[in-house]
Amino acid sequence: MEISYHWGGGHFFYDTQSVSHGQDTTTVLGKHIASDKAKAKWIKKFPKINGIENMSHTVCRFKIYCSKNVYRILALAMYSSEGEVICSTGVGVARQYRNIVPDSIFALLVRAILK
Repeated sequence: MEISYHWGGGHFFYDTQSVSHGQDTTTVLGKHIASDKAKAKWIKKFPKINGIENMSHTVCRFKIYCSKNVYRILALAMYSSEGEVICSTGVGVARQYRNIVPDSIFALLVRAILK
């Protein structure tokens, strides 16, 4: 399902079938289809990743701690426009939790999956 939000352009979707609720946590799979502006941000941030100039989209698994209003990225994969994996990281990519900022993509995601 698409969430209308334009982080540097592009589109963000989450997989409704991937939503898993725990006691105080929710995990979900998200996909960001990058615009040219978003691609430029990724290229600037990660210039040493081989093939990043062909980046098309990213797929991430997020873990959200509902009562604390924080999230972290559990896994991330970056894909080329041909569908090939450019790079990927395993469980616990972001070890630190980040606050969910009001009106951010994560705030919209939480609102959508916790309806």
